[in-house]
Amino acid sequence: MSDYKVSILISSYNYAHVIGETFESIRNQTFNFDDIEVIFVDDKSSDNSVEVIQEFVDKYENVKLFITPEGEGGLSFSRNWSMELASADYIAFLDSDDKLKPEFVESTYNEMVENDVDIVKTAFVIGFDNPISYSQGLGRLVVPSSNIAPLMTYNYLEAWSTLYNKKFLLDNDLRFNPKYKSHEAFLFSVQALARTNKDIIVLDDVEGYMWNLKQEGLHNKHVQLEEMGNVIECSTKMITALTENGQPVEAIDALFPFTLSICGSGIFNSDTTMEEKADYFLRTVFHVEDPSKLPVGHKGGE
Repeated sequence: MSDYKVSILISSYNYAHVIGETFESIRNQTFNFDDIEVIFVDDKSSDNSVEVIQEFVDKYENVKLFITPEGEGGLSFSRNWSMELASADYIAFLDSDDKLKPEFVESTYNEMVENDVDIVKTAFVIGFDNPISYSQGLGRLVVPSSNIAPLMTYNYLEAWSTLYNKKFLLDNDLRFNPKYKSHEAFLFSVQALARTNKDIIVLDDVEGYMWNLKQEGLHNKHVQLEEMGNVIECSTKMITALTENGQPVEAIDALFPFTLSICGSGIFNSDTTMEEKADYFLRTVFHVEDPSKLPVGHKGGE
């Protein structure tokens, strides 16, 4: 049996200048810090992140540091590996430039244990200086696993701001897929929500997670055009996860606008001309071998 009740899993890469604040947000939890295992997985940072983290390791015996092996790496690998390394029954993901609000661990852990569920989510905020809340003002929600339509909105589809039952994730082989590096966390989250057979608890009145991003950054995520096929495939897999796990049409209908939005934002924010985008989609989606031979008026830009 683990000495720890919760493992916080931090994927680290070149954030030495802010990682101290991230760590302090765990130290400042209302939950007993000694009951929290902190696992850093550093993806071969080129700054002094490892040295900064090592100071935490030397000072606190519940803090551990692992460095990705040669030939491995990336955010998905770091998160997947940290799941295997965690010794507590419950885990939460934290990016190395983000923060947890003081009540995050206590509020999610109590709900998890008292109600014997696999997933507990909180609301989150974007930005540190002038945070914007992504709470819908709905209070405490109990969503039955038979219909997760209320959760098929961006507010609940990030993998962070969530406490997971580790055994549930491992038993269901739930992992982050490195192929979908732009949206792999969304797919992971949808698959987890779809596969649990227990209620999902959402503490929408608790803003448990702070994302270090300016609001405008949400709408300016540049996806390389060659990655768009993966984004579309990832979106399709989200919907497939719902259908394969017996979710009603209502849940699929609720998710569909979200999948369209992430595909659309990727397309329009891609640093390519409209003609290049049209050419790409004609080849990859509509399987037109030579778009240049289409009649005038059937190709973007003409």
